[in-house]
Amino acid sequence: MPDDDVCTITADEATDTCGDPGPEYIAFSAVTVHGERLEFAHGDWIVVMGPRVFQRFTPSEFAAAYEQA
Repeated sequence: MPDDDVCTITADEATDTCGDPGPEYIAFSAVTVHGERLEFAHGDWIVVMGPRVFQRFTPSEFAAAYEQA
């Protein structure tokens, strides 16, 4: 991931294209409250639990962890 923390990726690198035609998708990284750098790809679910406290889920992980409302 480049230093600016935001880049474009291909469909092969995306977690899920979400039906978007592409050919490029967005990815970014963020630093957690614990100093970890997490990378997020197009299609990831991000659950925010507090300031700089978040969890990344792939679509299948999210579906397994949470019920539809």
